Amino acid sequence: MATVTNTTRITSLFSGMDTDALVKAMTMNQQSKVDSLNAKMKQAEWKKETLTDFNNKVRVFRDTYGSVLGEQNLMTKGAFVSFGVSMPENSGVSISALASAKAGGYSVRVDQIATASAMKGAKLTGRITGLTEAEINSTAVGALTALQGGAVSSGPIEFSINGESFSFSSSDSLKKIMDTVNKSAAGVTMSYSQTSDRITIVSNTMGAYDGSAENANKTITFTDGSGFLNNLGLTEVTNGQDAIVYFNGETEARSLDTNSITLDGVQFTFLRPTAGNVDYTLTADYKPAADRIKGFVEAYNTLIKELFTAYNQKPSRDYKPLTDDQRDALSEKEIEDWEKKAREGLLYRDNTLGKLVDGMRTLLTKTFGGSGNLASIGMTTGRYMIGEPAQIELDEEKLLKALQADPERVFSLMSGTEKDVSGGGGLMTQLNKLMDDYVGAIKSRDLQNLNTNIGDYTKRIKEQEDKLYAMSERYYLQYAKLEVALGQMQSQQSSMASLFGMGNTGQ
Repeated sequence: MATVTNTTRITSLFSGMDTDALVKAMTMNQQSKVDSLNAKMKQAEWKKETLTDFNNKVRVFRDTYGSVLGEQNLMTKGAFVSFGVSMPENSGVSISALASAKAGGYSVRVDQIATASAMKGAKLTGRITGLTEAEINSTAVGALTALQGGAVSSGPIEFSINGESFSFSSSDSLKKIMDTVNKSAAGVTMSYSQTSDRITIVSNTMGAYDGSAENANKTITFTDGSGFLNNLGLTEVTNGQDAIVYFNGETEARSLDTNSITLDGVQFTFLRPTAGNVDYTLTADYKPAADRIKGFVEAYNTLIKELFTAYNQKPSRDYKPLTDDQRDALSEKEIEDWEKKAREGLLYRDNTLGKLVDGMRTLLTKTFGGSGNLASIGMTTGRYMIGEPAQIELDEEKLLKALQADPERVFSLMSGTEKDVSGGGGLMTQLNKLMDDYVGAIKSRDLQNLNTNIGDYTKRIKEQEDKLYAMSERYYLQYAKLEVALGQMQSQQSSMASLFGMGNTGQ
């Protein structure tokens, strides 16, 4: 808006004219220029908001279903089959199955679990609560009188673990010492437990140490120059052991330096030795995959309907952005209703949006390599109606049967990559490309052009408002001069009338 300065205006004192109305009428053409530019800028701002909104909706849809990180992603084979695991409770083994698992009955036996080499200290305080958090974090180890036998150290503290040398002062806290060891290249974790009231040093590598240099990281070597470790009771290393496991009735044990392993799509976590074989059964379950695809279809239909409507909705010539005077004459509800109508048709026949809508419709009837088309797994576009978006109709029973018969084919149809499916990949892979192109075009071209236009409108509106202000001031000044002249004339007439009146009285 133009800057308004205080101006003394003399209006309607003598002429009786409505100066404000006259000036407004005389500047009507200039005001129309300002209103027209304001309307164009408002439409550009509305279009920017609408494009941004659609951009976000497309991006959210793509991230939800077309990204491997999406909550309901259709880009991994695991989305198309899941396995239920039946096994005894509290058996000492945790088992879960990936998409690559095979249904059937299996067994596992754990004779011992893997452990890491460790040094376990002596009880430090003898108190039920052990060392408090404040004592661990802040108290100098040389002043920890709560320890059995007195302070840990009264002088410099020096020791080494796995070839890494450490040097501390007795004024340092236990926390500082433990943190320094844990962040070093020693390959161990030093910690204190209130429950056991002990400090332990545990190797970060599990498994049995066989004395070879290659397995040196599976044991702990140390020196204790200042006697610090000895004061804590850390004087002896207990070497770790391998897990001893038998799978599916094997007679030969497997030695593993871990308690977690994945074999044939099954994830095992060994918690403790088992009492003999633990039998478990893997059962394929395709209902979650069918439900996920159903959710995709519903979200797709909602999105395509909004995109299609925006592309085909014609703007109404009777509804334009309101001027300030028009807004002043309406209630808030009337303004809201008016602007809702005025916003319609902002993306009518938008080229970027049209490419996305046409591309999405085309994909629904496409044949995806040798995997067939979507109709073969229960996804059709139904009966085409002019003026209606091509939405997906889902036969849930047919989809479930297709998943049970060949989940790999359903995956290829729905989302297979270009390596899985010739001609650009499956439905979601090609949808991703369409949507990425749309989002990219909106950001790099359409929104930038709108920002440029809005900036240009802002500049032109300022110029026209300055002209309007100058024009109004000129007319007000002219009317002010007229009023002054009329005032002087009226004063002169009054003086003359007064003089003549005095003369008549004298005769």
